[in-house]
Amino acid sequence: MAKMKAASGTQFTAAEPEPFSADVPVGGRPSFDIDVIEILPPAAAEKLRAMRLRSVEAHALVPPFSEAARFEFRADTWPSNG
Repeated sequence: MAKMKAASGTQFTAAEPEPFSADVPVGGRPSFDIDVIEILPPAAAEKLRAMRLRSVEAHALVPPFSEAARFEFRADTWPSNG
């Protein structure tokens, strides 16, 4: 350990730094034991429920890429606006 002298003349020993450790899961996303909706105020919880429902419904409207990829879009078969 390094010995250092303070401006007042007293000596002190510098502490060794602690190794840094962060508990980050392998997937990169933290895991929670509870749903955050349980700790939100009622109005915020209701808004989050509505946003989650909208997300689920929007994903239900869009076909998966594996299904959409089989469609072929050609200029001669595209409907015209006029």
